[in-house]
Amino acid sequence: MGAYQDIMGNMHHLLGRVNEVHVFLDPDEESGYYIEEVIEGTSIAIVLDMVQYDEKALVQSIKKQTESAISDEQLKPSEGMRLLADYTKGLRDQTYLSL
Repeated sequence: MGAYQDIMGNMHHLLGRVNEVHVFLDPDEESGYYIEEVIEGTSIAIVLDMVQYDEKALVQSIKKQTESAISDEQLKPSEGMRLLADYTKGLRDQTYLSL
């Protein structure tokens, strides 16, 4: 990783660390290399925790708002459950855009 990438991964920028992959060249492998280790980067929940936002409290708040919207018929139950699942999954995603 270069200096620029290392600086961008600084928690000061609230982006966290990027994923790392340890790759070794090996002429005996069909592909010519092998991956020894994958180190996961920082999740959104971890970065939010560093600035005093609790993942469980955030999910509970969205759940409460979703349940209220469902009971007020502003959301269909299936839409509410999908919204809650997407939100919860999103907190586990990396801070960097993934396509």
